[in-house]
Amino acid sequence: MARKKQPAVESKFIRLSSWSGLNEGDPVVVDSDRDKRGKFTFVAYVENKTTGDHWIEVRGGKPGEAKTRSFTLDQIYPADARKSGKLVKPSFVEAPRLPL
Repeated sequence: MARKKQPAVESKFIRLSSWSGLNEGDPVVVDSDRDKRGKFTFVAYVENKTTGDHWIEVRGGKPGEAKTRSFTLDQIYPADARKSGKLVKPSFVEAPRLPL
């Protein structure tokens, strides 16, 4: 006897591969004490439908690493935002780079 198909379970997460002018694979700077010198690329914007929390997933880290990490929206900056170790440009939350 054939098994009945189970209905697909809807995920409680919404994942978008583009957000605020960023697309998957775009380089970003992360404002984190632990990862100041790491190089990261944007992976996804994620929202939890149940709690309303949202975050950004990035991939990268120190040279030779390829870890997936999650950060709050206000910690994500354009790739050219850091000069001499200081952030000199606004984050994507403060100044989204949306196409006109």
